[in-house]
Amino acid sequence: ASYNFAETAYTGAAGELVDSAGYGGGPFNGTGQGSTQPGVASTSPARSGSPGTCSYATLAGPRTGGPGFLVSNLPLSTSTGAQTTVAFWMYWDGTDMVMPAGFNAYDLWFSGGAFGFNTNVFPLLVTSSIFTSRGRSSVIDFSP
Repeated sequence: ASYNFAETAYTGAAGELVDSAGYGGGPFNGTGQGSTQPGVASTSPARSGSPGTCSYATLAGPRTGGPGFLVSNLPLSTSTGAQTTVAFWMYWDGTDMVMPAGFNAYDLWFSGGAFGFNTNVFPLLVTSSIFTSRGRSSVIDFSP
């Protein structure tokens, strides 16, 4: 799936987060969720004049029950030995104990100032320190 966040609103309606990858079995569209809905920060490409860059959404707190996106039926294998790659850009505000992406019992977390992979069993499998608070990171390409 590929999400460019070019929608003009997120209200929790079915199919509002649009998968633009075009792979068989898709599209794998999603919905906004949470006690507040995700916001549209920009519907223009992140780099002006470059249609190859995505737009962006904002998912400001609260940490519990805050905004997020739910995408069902992604063809992910959670079998032993299976691998899944998640690649994304994000602007992290420094909040600890937040999850930018997750599925089944697997997720990515910011914890104790580090970023890592969680299999629902601590400790967190930590990557190198690639994020700085209130700064954009390079793209994450994380294969557990």
